[in-house]
Amino acid sequence: MKVGCWTRGGASYLLLRNKDGFRIVLCDVGASVRDMSWKGRPLVVSPREEATFLSSSCQYGKSIGRIAGRIPGATLPFLGETLSLEESWPGCTMHGGPHGFSMRRFRMETSHFREGVRVTFSLLSPDGEGGFPGELHAIFHYFVPERGAWFRYESAALSNKATPYSPTLHLYFNLGGEGDVLSHSLLLPADSIVETDERLFPIGKKNIEEGGPFDFHEERPIGERIDDPLLQGTGGYDHTLYLERGKPVLLRNKGLSLRIETDFPAVQLYTDNRGSGLPLTNGRNEGDRAGVAIEPFYPLVDIRAMGLLPMRQRKNVTTYFFEENP
Repeated sequence: MKVGCWTRGGASYLLLRNKDGFRIVLCDVGASVRDMSWKGRPLVVSPREEATFLSSSCQYGKSIGRIAGRIPGATLPFLGETLSLEESWPGCTMHGGPHGFSMRRFRMETSHFREGVRVTFSLLSPDGEGGFPGELHAIFHYFVPERGAWFRYESAALSNKATPYSPTLHLYFNLGGEGDVLSHSLLLPADSIVETDERLFPIGKKNIEEGGPFDFHEERPIGERIDDPLLQGTGGYDHTLYLERGKPVLLRNKGLSLRIETDFPAVQLYTDNRGSGLPLTNGRNEGDRAGVAIEPFYPLVDIRAMGLLPMRQRKNVTTYFFEENP
């Protein structure tokens, strides 16, 4: 394993490149993935400029918490109380609020094993930070093997008080460095979806209609139904889908494929619907649908499932496998 490290712009970076040409750059700000490629082919997109990557509200490649997603009214009912949270903008807490994990510097440690390298990011979030109860010790592990094109992402946490907790990894995939992801094919076996209001706040859960825009039981292009009337309010996909237990997600494009296996119950599917025109790490400028995020997490409508018990560590594991296809 080739390893490199450097500091720039108030952040620390770690480069790992294994014997099969799988390359990943990690950053301590947001316990994040700065870039990723395999045999020189881009796998994700992110702003080319370091300052933009570190500060962007789009949170490219960042670990998000304490809770991923939109919390309406910046209030959250939990264990018979109503938590008053820090607002991201009036009437909403988004991705943990303005001082959420994605903008924080984590402690970064590296462990070397015969099978590969594990990078551990840790952060202590004080009791009451952002309005969330409990002093929370958040840990994110990345494991990169010596051989193969895959990595494992583990999120673990321990709190001294009961607290809601639902982090995610906000990667924007674009396999091979295409201009957009509309021709990428997606297999996402989900049986239900989180229903939202006109502000994209979650209001309930409903079954997925067969043949509708959210039906990815059979592999098909992301862009095939992206102009469906049900997607007009979001300009594309920005929806939570409940996975069928034990079934992976598959993304494929021109000889490359990504298989995602996770023990989280759902994923947020987001197709980068409002491109900013920023120069990206894959050599292109960010237009609409420049990447697709497939983010495993606990949806807000399942507040009981995301509850973290006092002094009871919880761990979730997601593995990303890349393969070459004919």
